[in-house]
Amino acid sequence: MLRGAGPGPGPVQGDAVASLPVGAAVEDAPTGPAAVTAGRARRRPADLGPKLLAGAALVLLAGSLVLTAIVRAPQLSLLDEWTHADYAYRISHGEVPADGDAISREIREEWSCHRLAPGGDIPPCGQPDPPPADYTAEGQQYNSFHPPVYYAITGVLARAIDAVRPGLTFITAARLVGLGWLLAGMAVFYLALRRFEVGWPYAAAGVALLPLTPIVLHASSTVTNDAAAALAGSLALLVLARVLVQRRTGWLLPAAATLFVSGTKMLNGLPMLVVAGLLGVLAIRSWRERDRATARSLAVLALVIVGTFLAAYLAWSLYQASRGDPNWVNPVLGKSGRPVRGLPFDEIFSTSFTGFSLTSSYYLQPLINGQGITAWAKLLSALVVASPFVALAAFRPWRPAWLVGAGLLAGMLLYPLAVELQVYLSFGRYFPQVVVRYGMSFIPWALAVLVMLAATRRAWRTGAAVLGMGTLLVAGTVTGVL
Repeated sequence: MLRGAGPGPGPVQGDAVASLPVGAAVEDAPTGPAAVTAGRARRRPADLGPKLLAGAALVLLAGSLVLTAIVRAPQLSLLDEWTHADYAYRISHGEVPADGDAISREIREEWSCHRLAPGGDIPPCGQPDPPPADYTAEGQQYNSFHPPVYYAITGVLARAIDAVRPGLTFITAARLVGLGWLLAGMAVFYLALRRFEVGWPYAAAGVALLPLTPIVLHASSTVTNDAAAALAGSLALLVLARVLVQRRTGWLLPAAATLFVSGTKMLNGLPMLVVAGLLGVLAIRSWRERDRATARSLAVLALVIVGTFLAAYLAWSLYQASRGDPNWVNPVLGKSGRPVRGLPFDEIFSTSFTGFSLTSSYYLQPLINGQGITAWAKLLSALVVASPFVALAAFRPWRPAWLVGAGLLAGMLLYPLAVELQVYLSFGRYFPQVVVRYGMSFIPWALAVLVMLAATRRAWRTGAAVLGMGTLLVAGTVTGVL
């Protein structure tokens, strides 16, 4: 049988506690504030008003930060925003970009008017059909290898916004869609925390941390497939809670979730692979305990998740490999990649421990960045780096919260290796530094661990102080008050 009892650690009380089903309440390890005691009490009609107010406050927080960032920082992000905008624009018009394509004329003209942050030697705004060679990386589309789900959704919705509100540029409309991706991620994150039996006030506070994370704010206010990372990580948490707490091992929903998140960006599918790994370990554990039925159901589910991910990756890779210029050379390959000398082991494993700083390194346009956000990012990074180790020490082994912490630790170690292997197998190079945005989909896992720790310890004063400080520093910096 699967074991565990909510995210609280709980003292060891012999087999009576150890044999509780996953998600059962442990009296000495509550997962919410004092007002939230049992399942039925949590669902009292009297809670509806505060929950609605909290939901409205979360939407207001996310909306105000993203919209302010869009208005105050119209310059394109240095993180390849023009290529992502071009992909979304093309696919919304029924065209999938390929290697060697030039950035479309419409996006080049918008690019000139948005400019780059903090500038850039590109043709002036208003010049009709500016030549691609006059732009960064010769105006080439070098992100066509990404799968199309994010771009299709963003592109179609951006065109719909433009139809309702004429006069908006496509890039601005596509940026507005980023708020939708963020709100969807926040909603699923809240649902996942509740499935892990976290009290709703703590869950709401944890959700508020998502838009306050600088790297998430950047992705949600620019055109980039990183905007789907928070939703991807939250969906993986929801699938894990579905198995550990609700004890449901049907494969259809996990397979659909894996296909969707992998279709936004292959790296966004890594949390689902971590879920599969955890289920595989639990399957082995159940098999050794002679619970063959549980072992088989968990093993099948793990294999379905892995198989769906691999099928999505191979199908899209084969499709794109058959298109475009076969002799095309990526114009930005030498800027971040380095050649491998001899056996690749030293190079590939050189970045193994860079994944722990999920939130420490971020990029924001200069007009919405400042010392306030820098200070907040350092505090948040310290908490995130410590979160998996504290979880493994604070929670009882094999309980859901402990497994989330173990999965987070595995994810932090996994994504730099996944990036290095992909770059090496594709280009025969390695990255001397793997940027943390490649692991953005694990940010919800880190925040979930922090929320579970705060809820278990009833640390609502500390949590409120941290959340208040983050809101003040981020909102004050983005709006220009600080």
